[in-house]
Formats: sequence, structure tokens, C-alpha cells
Amino acid sequence: MRGLKDKVFIVAGGGSGIGAATAERLGEEGARVVVGDYDAGNAKRIADGIASRGGKAIAVQFDISQEPSVNALVATAVDEYGGIDGMHVNAADMVSILSDTDAASVDLAIFDRTFAVNLRGHLLCTRAALPHLLKRGGSLVYTSSGAAYMGEPTRVSYGV
Repeated sequence: MRGLKDKVFIVAGGGSGIGAATAERLGEEGARVVVGDYDAGNAKRIADGIASRGGKAIAVQFDISQEPSVNALVATAVDEYGGIDGMHVNAADMVSILSDTDAASVDLAIFDRTFAVNLRGHLLCTRAALPHLLKRGGSLVYTSSGAAYMGEPTRVSYGV
């Protein structure tokens, strides 16, 4: 990741794991980072860490499964930094993943929540960010999982 100084990136699901590592690396490269996460404390911790090392970052609590919340995340980035150059969509509902069972017994609420976050949420991010990205020739990056190709007896919702 080079040539990112002063570029603006949103990391949806940037409060932990792969998203946090992405946000931190973007900050190291001089990008202005919007760390979006369902857990406001995690988002703030990552954004503050980037800022403490001389980077520029803000934290935004949001729910990827809710269109108004996703729209607000993107609007905050545009209002704060004047536009966006990229978005990494990395959010996943880890609570649902831990409760995801087999096809015969999975609670449909777990199935529905997994789809709301891992599928619908990614589309909502795309819809909200795309007009802004097109203005600046920006990019969308999605994190996916090898679970879709492994065929496990459990985590049926996540694998789909």
C-alpha cells in the first residue's frame, strides 16, 4: 500500500481483526481513515491509536445491517474529509458466527442476522459509497471467507 498519503478510506468493521489491521496500515501510509464499527469503543481505540502515531483517523459507530446507519457512516467521511477514495468492507457478526449450527437446527434469527450483516450490509456499503467513489476514481475492497468453499458441517449461515 503506497501512494495513499491524504487519501480517504472507510474501513467498515475496522474495530478489530482484519479491519483493524487494515485501518492501522492505511494510517501508517498517511491515509485519512474512518474507522467504522458496531462497537464504538473498538472503533475509538483503533482511531485513537492511529492518531497517537501521527495519523489522521476518526471513529464512527454504525450498524452495517441498517441502511440509515451505513449512509451516516459514509456521510460522516465525506463531511469530515471532503470525499472518499476507498472503502474496505470487512464487517461480520462474530456473535452469530459462534451460534451458527447445522442446516437442520440453525436458529433462523442467526441465519437472518448473518445475512443482514455479511450480505445485505455489504450491498448497503456499496450503494452508499459508490457515488462518492466514482467521483474520485476510488475502490471498494471486500473481505470474504474461505468458508464458502470448505463445506463444513456447521456454520451453515456463514458459509453461504
